[in-house]
Amino acid sequence: MTVGYRTFAADDVTGWLAARRIGGSDAPSLLGVGVGGGVPKETPYSLWARLSGRLSDEVQDHHPAFRFLMGHAAEVALAKACEQRGVQFRWLECLRGQRRVYYNHTRFPWASVSLDGMMVDGRPVSFKTVEPAHNRAWDDGPSEYAILQCQWELSVLEASSMELDVAIGFGDHCHWTVEADAGLQELLHLEAAKIWRAVEAASPPPVDGAPRTSEVLRRLYPRDNGDVVVL
Repeated sequence: MTVGYRTFAADDVTGWLAARRIGGSDAPSLLGVGVGGGVPKETPYSLWARLSGRLSDEVQDHHPAFRFLMGHAAEVALAKACEQRGVQFRWLECLRGQRRVYYNHTRFPWASVSLDGMMVDGRPVSFKTVEPAHNRAWDDGPSEYAILQCQWELSVLEASSMELDVAIGFGDHCHWTVEADAGLQELLHLEAAKIWRAVEAASPPPVDGAPRTSEVLRRLYPRDNGDVVVL
């Protein structure tokens, strides 16, 4: 396994943001997939801007908000419930809120993951909570968003499978084993590599009309010079 890692204090926001690359939460956006089938969280342009250090002013936005704290607390509660049901895994510092740990693939500098835990056999495990509004995306199994996150984690760690435990609507508990899908991983890597090449070349991807791209442009160019760009 060609994986290295770096650790940061939980409150070292500047440090862990600087070390973060394209992670599991970014992976669905690479293929245009959002939570519950909604708008993708990131765009090629916003990822390029973040990875190239142009969004350093966003550091202040990454301090834990109420929504994040509640989501994390629910995931910790889910992990404890799974443990009580006999699921044997090793707690990692990130899930406990003690430190942030980023695992990086040494051959792909743009690939990183932050794990919830590891099974006793060394395979990763992910704990997720699903808001009631997104329940239907899980009717036939793991949502497309979660599958892409898992495939990213599997690819970075070069693992063949991982466990996924989910509390749907904060009531129903579901468990799946997610197997590595080489085809999906290749698609994710191709899109990630394009963005990383743009970062290295200091050449942004094409601007689209997505809300996230518009938000980033407003941050990068807060002054309006009156010019009009047709997208």
